[in-house]
Amino acid sequence: MPHTILQGTDLSQADLSQADLTGSDLSQSILKGTRLVKTYMPRTILQGTDLSQADLSQADLTGGDLSKAILKGTRFVKTYMPDTILKDADLSGANFEGAYGLNPEKVKSAQNWDQAKYDADFSKKLGLK
Repeated sequence: MPHTILQGTDLSQADLSQADLTGSDLSQSILKGTRLVKTYMPRTILQGTDLSQADLSQADLTGGDLSKAILKGTRFVKTYMPDTILKDADLSGANFEGAYGLNPEKVKSAQNWDQAKYDADFSKKLGLK
């Protein structure tokens, strides 16, 4: 399913685990509670998408765009995130424990970044704890 345009789609509670969403456009979509475990989604556009309570554990978000996304309570446990854009995303209660490739500056460009969970080493890089 690479390069799919699903802009503005409501996929709440869907199970898209292990799907290939490479380069897909899911901007302005509703993915509340959606399972995206081990999903392959490099360069996926998720601008302004509501991913509240979604599970992206072990997904590949390399170069993905999560700017202005709602990530309240979203799980990014052991998610691969180099070059992922988080500008103005809401990270309230998001869990980034064990996430790979997170960039402290990009995390700090998000809203409520200090209210998310990180592993101990990354928390230090952010100046938390």
